[in-house]
Amino acid sequence: MSYDERLSADQPRRVESPFLSEELFAVACEVPWQPHAATLTASPFQRLSAEAEEDFARAGDREDDGEVSGAPPLEERFDPSTIPQDVADALAKPDWPLALQLAIQGGWHDENELTNLIFFTRHKELEPGPLDKNDSKFKKLSDEWGKILKTEVRPAIQKASEDTNLKVTGVYVAERDPQLSGEAGGKFKELVESVAADAGLDPGFLAAVLLAEWDRRSLYLSTGEVKSFVTGTDDFFASRAQLRANVPAFSNVRFDESRKTTNVNEHGRTVTTIPFKTGRDAALATAVYLKYAEIKLRKAFEKNGGDFDALPAETRFALVRIAMAAGHGGISQDGDLIRFKKKDDKWVALKKGESGGTLSGVASRVQRVLNGEDILVRKYEPRKNPTDSGHITNRNATILAAQAKHLSDWFFGVPSNAAAQPELEMFEGFDDAELLGGEGNEDAEASYSDFDPELTEAADDTDHEMEEPEPSFERLVPKVSLVDLRTRIDDYLNLARATYTLPGGTVVSALPQFRYAGAGGTEAAITRVSGILGSTFEKTHPRAIRNAAYGRARPSEIEAITQALIDAGKFSAVRTAHPSFSNGDLVRALQEEFKMGIDCAGYVQLAFIYAFTGSDNDTPSLRRDLGLHEKRGWEKLSDLSSSAHFKQVNLVDGRTGDLFVLRPPAGSREPGHTVIVVDRTVSGTVHTFLVDASWGTGMYGKPSGGVARRKFKYDTSSGEWWDINPASGNPEPKNTAGPYNGHLIDGMYRAKEK
Repeated sequence: MSYDERLSADQPRRVESPFLSEELFAVACEVPWQPHAATLTASPFQRLSAEAEEDFARAGDREDDGEVSGAPPLEERFDPSTIPQDVADALAKPDWPLALQLAIQGGWHDENELTNLIFFTRHKELEPGPLDKNDSKFKKLSDEWGKILKTEVRPAIQKASEDTNLKVTGVYVAERDPQLSGEAGGKFKELVESVAADAGLDPGFLAAVLLAEWDRRSLYLSTGEVKSFVTGTDDFFASRAQLRANVPAFSNVRFDESRKTTNVNEHGRTVTTIPFKTGRDAALATAVYLKYAEIKLRKAFEKNGGDFDALPAETRFALVRIAMAAGHGGISQDGDLIRFKKKDDKWVALKKGESGGTLSGVASRVQRVLNGEDILVRKYEPRKNPTDSGHITNRNATILAAQAKHLSDWFFGVPSNAAAQPELEMFEGFDDAELLGGEGNEDAEASYSDFDPELTEAADDTDHEMEEPEPSFERLVPKVSLVDLRTRIDDYLNLARATYTLPGGTVVSALPQFRYAGAGGTEAAITRVSGILGSTFEKTHPRAIRNAAYGRARPSEIEAITQALIDAGKFSAVRTAHPSFSNGDLVRALQEEFKMGIDCAGYVQLAFIYAFTGSDNDTPSLRRDLGLHEKRGWEKLSDLSSSAHFKQVNLVDGRTGDLFVLRPPAGSREPGHTVIVVDRTVSGTVHTFLVDASWGTGMYGKPSGGVARRKFKYDTSSGEWWDINPASGNPEPKNTAGPYNGHLIDGMYRAKEK
């Protein structure tokens, strides 16, 4: 468990004045959760033995913890002539909140500089520089400076820092800013940049992890020894052979192997502790640790048909952080995801040919990302002790990812924009020697239950957020007339209505059934259908089975799979199970039985592409040209409000080709829904939206599920919505929430034209 998970985030923090030379006050970080009772009384050195605490105290630099009085400011760091004109105008009014807002927008991110900006503007009689400690007003002015920092500057920073995409408050996002502010903060920044460059890591991410393990920069700026146990690199020594072989920067980490000791960590596991020569060596060791985890994750994605480097920054950061905190032993050196079973109270790897088991540590998250799931917990939840909860582990990693992105942008000049989640259609550590034998085996074997707080959870557990990630658009759509758009949308629906030849020669047409990968059983479905259709089908229709199992296949792929299943003799059993079904419904029941189909975002984006191009051959370059993510499975059409390539229009102005996005019902964990508008007509105050999508089967039954055209109704006079029951043709009860199954309205979006 990291430092910030062992100690509550609302423990007292001391602020750093750029011109004070003594500690004057303490500030509590306003984090909305209370820690466990044990952590309330714990020493901040609770991970240290008495000997280690004494060693650290001797290392010096304790006076600079990022919150206490530091060195005097350099005058050139606050030069009134450098204040932007808009900031100066706001100061002259005076409008302090506006001045801070504009300064932050203009790139002033050091909290000390921002405090000086307000302080010295209010005290024009003072020279912007060190205060005279012997001045009779020193105490009063110092208190005022601290109050400005606490009550004006930090709230302004927090307001500007909130991550609405990851749902992380500014209190958390900017939590580490004090450690990168002031003169000492500049030194820490230089250290992080240097170490990150050596290891090949994002500096903001490295800074976030370092401060999560020990939340004071002084540890890493120390010229004295720092123990590995203090910095969270519990298995650095045990994993040294793998680190040395995979991360060149390992050779630059200085430590004394002859003075190794042991400690018992928070999980009761005995680990080898070594002294790093300096704080920088300790920071580099952490960077090497993280880089090795990143390397194994990259191999895991490559081995399993994904692309780690194509993931959004926040997902990469979260995965690497979880790999450090929850273990990456479930990934082999070659990138295989290793499954484990419980044997004699120990978790052991399954032998070749064994089935079942569960994924360990970050491997379970890798599988989820490959499955198209969002492992990030996008909900305003506080950071908590993650020992017994995978959900909390993921939320804590989400918070750290938000901090990393913020620090990269604000302090290191490396912006990392949000993007979408893994590509579904692209799907296809420690190795066994480390696990089951060789040096360090005890540590490696124990690490699976030690590091993974949800080791006993199934890999497809849905205890995580389903909110959709931000899409990554690059270009605009071509100009197409409304008449042509309508024709193409109609044509695509007709193309999706495939013709099948049943046993006995009967010919029937049917639209694809709905398939949502979040319902589970996806990999099993792929294995089942692949086993029936064989390698010849896979060669002829590469990835079609996998795409259909994940709900992102083209209609033509679903047609090929369905006909092949019929030809393989699988239709008769479905007919026997559903004697009252029509032949068309039986075809869709067959698709449902084998979990082959398409979800709403899958169909709607293909219909959208067809509407603007006349084809659903969505190559990466074409998708980019249309403003969609280059990979179909990453595009969920759920965050168009933040896209520069779509504009939101009034609902009653919706027209052919627009995308109507619905959020999940209030209080629900189910996903949202998206449709493409075929047409909108008006009769009096009632607007009728003709829409196409792939629909779930829960509301109107299986015969009405899947790809279909439906009607939404909206009365502008009453503000009420309703839809037309596709089974009966009758209107459903009216409501003010939205048109479909309690889903709330996100908006109507129109692609911007070139």
